[in-house]
Amino acid sequence: MAIKLDNTLKVESRLPIEPLMNKETKALIHDGIPFVKISSVSVVTTKHEKGEYKGLDVPELHIEVINHKLKEDDPDRYLLIKEKTIHSKTLMQGSETEYTFLEAKLVNDLTEQMYARVKHIYDAFYFAPSYVDFAKLTKKQVAEYFNLPDVEDALSAEERVERFTKFYNFIADAFNGKLAGEDGTPIYKDGNSFHVMRLKVVAEYKEGNYFTIPTYVGQGFIEKAIKKDNKWQSPIKVYKKPKDRFVLTEGKPKSAVLKDLEGASSADTESLLKDMDI
Repeated sequence: MAIKLDNTLKVESRLPIEPLMNKETKALIHDGIPFVKISSVSVVTTKHEKGEYKGLDVPELHIEVINHKLKEDDPDRYLLIKEKTIHSKTLMQGSETEYTFLEAKLVNDLTEQMYARVKHIYDAFYFAPSYVDFAKLTKKQVAEYFNLPDVEDALSAEERVERFTKFYNFIADAFNGKLAGEDGTPIYKDGNSFHVMRLKVVAEYKEGNYFTIPTYVGQGFIEKAIKKDNKWQSPIKVYKKPKDRFVLTEGKPKSAVLKDLEGASSADTESLLKDMDI
């Protein structure tokens, strides 16, 4: 049997965006909050090979972030923020075809947390000419795009995917200025360049072996970078909290963190959340 090679495979490793830190003393620089730019926002579909959405092209919202270099010789750094379609079911233990519904509260919490992160990033660009306040959307728009399913809806997998596809495409259009009309420009662009932002990245809360944005918005993790007298100012809202981890660790068992999620103690649910990068 022939070995099928992936013609889309990317083998280079991109440097990640990380907290600004003195490598020797571990002291944070500029409060540890790096300077970044959002370079693109898009919806990408992936065909699922297992689980609730097996065989379907499932949408993900991708927000590509690049570092703003404070020095010309700084290397390029990247962060891809991915928001996935929330599941409502998990395979029953020992079965490949039978599913059981997840806890309704877990599904609702995951959906609301996803939206809070997306909305927080979007609202950080409130100053942009193409920014559209979601509070001023029509009832028709809200009903069509902001009506995500919960467990009790008992929708088919195809119907759930359709709802999330509409929502993520609407969000991408908002970021890309399309809600403001044909002449709208992406809210993250400043003419031919990009708005400089401050973005808090922390060690991923489960294992702590890579940097990402916080899972919960809290007091906020992104804001516009401000210059005064040609000097960058400390962040106004985004700051280091005692529980934030700015140093990577050896990690810990994922089962330990799942205790924080109500109804997420089973091995099946743990496996599902792993597949969802949650």
